[in-house]
Amino acid sequence: MKSKLAVIISLSTLVALVINPYGSNIFEIPKTQFLTVFLLLFILGLAILFLKKGEIKFNYNKGVTVLLLLWIFSLLVSTMFSIAPEMSFWGSYSRFQGLVSQAVYIGFFLVFLNVFTDKKAIKIFLNALILTGLMIGGYAILQQLGIGIFSEHSMQEFLGRSFATLGHPNFLGQYLLFPIWASIYFILQGKTRTKLIYLSAALILIIALLFTENRASILGLVISAVVFVLFNLRIKNIYKYAISGGLIVSFIAFILMFASSLRSITTRLYLWDGSLQVFTEHPIFGSGLETFSLVFQKVADSKFFELEKLYSIADRAHNEFLDILVMQGTFGLVVYLSIIVGLLYLAFFKNRSLLSLCLGSTLISVLIANSFGFSLTTHYFLFAALIAFILNNGVKFSAKKIRRNIFTTFLSGALIAFLIFASMNSAKIIMADDKYLLGTKHIYGGNSNYGLFLISEATNLNPHQGDIYFQLADILFLFGRNAGDTETYEKALEALEYAGQFTGYGFRYEFAKARLNAYLEDFEEAEISFAKAGALAPINPIIKKEWAVMYYLMGDYKKCIEKMEEFLDSIPEYWRWKNILDEISFEDQEKYRLFMKHVPDFWDTAAYISRAYAEIGDVEQSNYYLQYIEDEEAVGKITNIQKGD
Repeated sequence: MKSKLAVIISLSTLVALVINPYGSNIFEIPKTQFLTVFLLLFILGLAILFLKKGEIKFNYNKGVTVLLLLWIFSLLVSTMFSIAPEMSFWGSYSRFQGLVSQAVYIGFFLVFLNVFTDKKAIKIFLNALILTGLMIGGYAILQQLGIGIFSEHSMQEFLGRSFATLGHPNFLGQYLLFPIWASIYFILQGKTRTKLIYLSAALILIIALLFTENRASILGLVISAVVFVLFNLRIKNIYKYAISGGLIVSFIAFILMFASSLRSITTRLYLWDGSLQVFTEHPIFGSGLETFSLVFQKVADSKFFELEKLYSIADRAHNEFLDILVMQGTFGLVVYLSIIVGLLYLAFFKNRSLLSLCLGSTLISVLIANSFGFSLTTHYFLFAALIAFILNNGVKFSAKKIRRNIFTTFLSGALIAFLIFASMNSAKIIMADDKYLLGTKHIYGGNSNYGLFLISEATNLNPHQGDIYFQLADILFLFGRNAGDTETYEKALEALEYAGQFTGYGFRYEFAKARLNAYLEDFEEAEISFAKAGALAPINPIIKKEWAVMYYLMGDYKKCIEKMEEFLDSIPEYWRWKNILDEISFEDQEKYRLFMKHVPDFWDTAAYISRAYAEIGDVEQSNYYLQYIEDEEAVGKITNIQKGD
């Protein structure tokens, strides 16, 4: 029976392959909903079986239960005291890693803990993991040949690095660590014929990992291999040191060959420093799941925009430990570290079997990779399996029973009803995502009314996502401005309130509200909202830019210039290189090219400040900014203002 259950549960490894090319969120939403429905169907089957047989067995260990309950408590209090409780509960639109998703991972952990209780069952899962990994690894290799890349833009954005069905090269790299170590396990314990099969699988997976150029995951694999060698091989220490040194030298060689830019390291150091600053605001239970982007804005400075795209907002610290510290506080991090220390002890000191050492080495590789990144759906799911497998190899469990009675029968019925509802909700989330993307396409294609209808439908299907409401508010705002329709503006404000409620009335809400009020010519309210947005995100340049635009609309050109100059001071000066591109290095030319690519509306900024200087009669300064404007019509209008026409 358990072998059959192991086979069924192992099908869940297919989550890594799940995508939705028809949705706005191609990768994460379909993966989270696949796992949700899979788990719900499995639990539904167990509930029916329980009602039929009259009892159900489960494994129990006091220490494991205490740590699990502490982790669940950490998630709950982090959500309850979150600065944006709804966002912490449901998750952000781009990541979808709120309390609901965390509950799914815990559910899978409990399933793994009770189904994969022996080596035979674990091997079934590991083989399924390798097969899925080979499909994804093969796909990653094909992407290097230009096959299945989704778009040329995607490959250019990632500088030719493979990302397969994980959405980003780093996420793919983190994922591949799991099937690589599973392959290593079978290579070391199998017969000659199977050794060759698993060796071939490992080579394909490692090649795919190299194509991601994800240094953190490669570093994790190298260091975990060193640890594995030191703990496993019965050879003289001098040979162990030689092997370890060779692996480390190989990694350094890779860094020198493929990763000459240290920008990503600099960005991470910057994020880590900022994370430690914001942690002090919510030190015990954190700011809440999925709220990093809301709190980090308070400490970010202009240096961030030299490292990342202008207007971009960091939503993770790119360090799992710091993410937990910021969003779940000291309590959450202490619980997490306690779990990790316990797992490492079990894998490397208590039960030093080949399987335990391979599982422990997988854990080390993942922890190192996560020290420079963060987990998403597939990683959390596999991490839950990894924890359960290590526990089942190193901890003794006792069998407990839940028997059928009036109370448990009622609970089972209620659970079945809830599971049916939850499955229907997952379908609605996918449908909403599809309508959201389709509506956006219709709007950009000129079919605005139908596009607006589709996005409104998306909010009805999935009312628990701020991003859709922000988008709806923006569209209604533009419609109202173009048509001069006050009623449409009011609808925009209503949509904005929903978005603000979801995101804890943060920077994005205040900024959007300020823009709306500015175009409604309620400048007093707009000024208040701009000031609030500025307090929540002191150096976010887009606030200063739109604030300056408001002053221009008011006819207060001196204040417009003042705010626009603040905007220009807060961004990299790459834009000033327009007329000296032939005189600067290729690296600086690339900085200029990428800046203009990511900030295509910069010329609009130059036009506003040039016009403002022209309006106050400062022709010299107006001409200085005029040289950066490429729109000939705008240049002509400013020239006329300079002439007094």
